Amino acid sequence: MADLRGFRFGAFKKLGQAHVAVINKKDLADSMEVSIEDLTNDIHGINPETRVVVMTARDGEGIEELIGALEL
Repeated sequence: MADLRGFRFGAFKKLGQAHVAVINKKDLADSMEVSIEDLTNDIHGINPETRVVVMTARDGEGIEELIGALEL
């Protein structure tokens, strides 16, 4: 598992106000030993109301969900 302590204390601190959080590069998660489920749980642990969009911008996976989440 990747060490995300620095990330948690920086970017995660702002999630208390976030309506949408985007996890990109889903396709690399396994090779980087990062659990999308753990990241999502961490986000919801800080703000249960935050909508989490998991995507891979390279191939467009999740783009429609992101657009919907941003109400564009």
